[in-house]
Amino acid sequence: MDLRFADRNGRQDVKELDRSVKNRFNWAWLEEKDCNGDFLSDYIRKMPEAGVAWCQAKIVYGSTGKKVFHVHAKNSTHGKARRATKCSQSLPAIIAATKKMENCTT
Repeated sequence: MDLRFADRNGRQDVKELDRSVKNRFNWAWLEEKDCNGDFLSDYIRKMPEAGVAWCQAKIVYGSTGKKVFHVHAKNSTHGKARRATKCSQSLPAIIAATKKMENCTT
């Protein structure tokens, strides 16, 4: 599957792209935090398709708007992927801290 995403500063106008859906994508939605305390921008990507975004799978927001992103954040599948990402992202920091402790440089 070839994944392409719309860019906030890109040439593709998202409003024009979403003209056929009830709830048009709004970049401000991504500045909100979900029920886990994560910004939606951490995992939601706008696809160049009317009413569709991406987070491990297509999310259709055209009829319900940003509400579907908050519902998605509560989803167990999203939670598993979130935990895996959080763990892998924090690993370099843990390694660096351990090396500092071993070298007595903390």
